[in-house]
Amino acid sequence: AWQYPLLALGSALLVSGWWFWRNWTLYHDPTGLNVMLAIVGERSATWRDLLREWEGFRRAFWGVFGGMNVLMPAWVYRILDGWTLVVFLGFVFAFLRAVHARERTEVERWTGVLGYIGTVFVALLRWTMRTLASQGRLLFPALAPIGLVFWRGWTWWTDKISIPGWRRLLSGVPLAFLAFIALVAPPLWIAPVYDPTRVVRSTVPDDVTPHRVQFGQVVEMLGYRLQVPHPLLPGSEVQASLYFRRLDGPAQPWSLFVHLLDEVEVVLAQDDRYPMLGLVDMPRISPGTLWEEPVRLRVPDTAVAPAQVSLEWGFYNLQDGQRLPIAHVDPPQTRVLVGPWQLLPRPGPYPNPTSVVFGDRVELVGFEAAPRRLHPGDALHLVLYWRALRPMKHDYVVFTHILEPPDHIWGQEDRAPSVPTHLWKVGEVYREEYTLVLRPDTPPGLYEVEIGWYRPDTGERLLRPDGRNFLFLTRVRAVP
Repeated sequence: AWQYPLLALGSALLVSGWWFWRNWTLYHDPTGLNVMLAIVGERSATWRDLLREWEGFRRAFWGVFGGMNVLMPAWVYRILDGWTLVVFLGFVFAFLRAVHARERTEVERWTGVLGYIGTVFVALLRWTMRTLASQGRLLFPALAPIGLVFWRGWTWWTDKISIPGWRRLLSGVPLAFLAFIALVAPPLWIAPVYDPTRVVRSTVPDDVTPHRVQFGQVVEMLGYRLQVPHPLLPGSEVQASLYFRRLDGPAQPWSLFVHLLDEVEVVLAQDDRYPMLGLVDMPRISPGTLWEEPVRLRVPDTAVAPAQVSLEWGFYNLQDGQRLPIAHVDPPQTRVLVGPWQLLPRPGPYPNPTSVVFGDRVELVGFEAAPRRLHPGDALHLVLYWRALRPMKHDYVVFTHILEPPDHIWGQEDRAPSVPTHLWKVGEVYREEYTLVLRPDTPPGLYEVEIGWYRPDTGERLLRPDGRNFLFLTRVRAVP
């Protein structure tokens, strides 16, 4: 029996061995994952993070189309999830019966199948805990053995039907349902999403706020409709419907930008795309065409609150970043700006709740930062909430910087906590205040607020799980 595993391994090496060797010679990693992580970025996910991504993982396995944005109806996923549970139980019963009956060959075969699936699944877990890749399609290398498990789990139930006709009929139901999905998904669920005519309108609805703005000789804005939740919290969604009419002027391939800005004009969320849902470039839109641009922007969970947020939109050229100016205004403008609205902090024991661990010893659980618009000589008041995770033998210092990356400091306060860290009690949260004065010669611009920990005797910094020894907490804007 040892010949079969050896044959399988030899066949795999014959097909893919060159790829592993090439990765090793080029990147010193047979899988090449080190290079991929360097490109896409690394994260440190917890089991709780993976659990939150489980629904999207399952859906991506069965079918999510487009740029991971076109879903099938929810009832399709519910049926497939229910069928998965049924076949899983059926396979468990079939496997246990084979073990109980001491069917050695049967058990060995299914153990090999499960081992292959398990290897791929564990590799996927390891990969998705290091980077954002919770997509069920990454299980497709194990699709053949997964199909065998589904077949055995389903036939466990159908074999119990005594009437041959009904047994054959039910045996083919899953295949028929999957074939049905494959046939109807393109015309019913995929194609309509990519049909630009679905946003073409004959008139502007009555509930739209009139707002006439002409962008060059290219496009005229007629109005907008906004849905801003109250209260507006991190994690909330702002919806907008923008109404435009194509003018008869010559057009470059202008793209639409819609940005949700905070009070220092940091982009919190954005949707930049070609007009008509990103499906048509501007020169191909016929003069006189009236269309609606629906936009949804989610306020990030990490947005600093309280804050004032606004919405801006306009058009720009993707090639050079040039914005399309608004006609007949002085001084020149390139955007429509509406708002502001008050962004409130989410309820909780600490403001701006977060979870950032340093050195496996201390966790940042919340912070406050105000004001975030500063003149030279003004002070940023920073409050940090730290939870002790384990006893610390040494006394550490917190550094807080107003930083122009990579290393130019325009304001700072480095000091030890009011209670020395070697006296901190595990589980307790310590509130520490810092005052960072912006240097008088600070030029206007956006700056990072950088924090972290170090030992004053050695200068050694505490590392985060992703390997960084600092955290960019938020941004501040220096104004003249």
